[in-house]
Amino acid sequence: MSNEVSVANSLLDSVLNLPGFKVNRQKFLYEILTDKNLSNSEINKILEGKITDVLSISEIDNLAKNRIFKHKTKVTAVSAALGIPGGVAMIASAPADVAQFYYYSGVLSQELAYLYGFNDLWETQNNNLTFEGKEAMILFIGTMLGVGAASQVVKEITIRLAKHVPDRLMKQALTKTLIYQVTSKVLKYIGIKLTKEGFSKTIGKAIPFVGAAISGGLTYYSFGEGANRLQSKLSEAINEKDINSLDDIIDIDAE
Repeated sequence: MSNEVSVANSLLDSVLNLPGFKVNRQKFLYEILTDKNLSNSEINKILEGKITDVLSISEIDNLAKNRIFKHKTKVTAVSAALGIPGGVAMIASAPADVAQFYYYSGVLSQELAYLYGFNDLWETQNNNLTFEGKEAMILFIGTMLGVGAASQVVKEITIRLAKHVPDRLMKQALTKTLIYQVTSKVLKYIGIKLTKEGFSKTIGKAIPFVGAAISGGLTYYSFGEGANRLQSKLSEAINEKDINSLDDIIDIDAE
């Protein structure tokens, strides 16, 4: 494992273990859907199947954009009270603003994934991401960062889920050699960014992670652009009518 991949894994492992990172699929969708005055039968149909059985794509897009706005507000808030549940947490690996960027990217990614038809990414008996869930999370964040291969794989998987392919599909797709190659490239890309900016030097040193501690408008802009990129790719995927096969080779675009 390269140093860059190790740096990225260290950051992501720290972030996903912070309080409030896990998004409970059932609870999240239920809370979102009750605000739309849907019947219990409609809500249950969505929880047990696919949201597109009840809501139009434009309605899902609006829900997704509202979530993006909410999280953009959080990452630019000036009050620590709007940060992570539990107040100040301790995290190793990176300065607070960088950790916060990946924290909220991960939380929002889960919400968008569930809105666009992904299965639960977490194990039912504990607070651990499934193997496939962690791989999917890396792909989501890679898409937000503009890694072309990640966005292509996210689109392919979302297309299949939108077609009501059996639940095992995600596991089958995410065990392909291609997925390993892409997630490794995403991690390396993240690690290079962290290393170039000197953040890898803070590995192993606990620092405050305050929910409202951000570094100005750059974080707001970067987060918003990335969130819109992921939402757009997910929306594009469920609009697709034809299922395309995953290619053996996908060129990476890390710009």
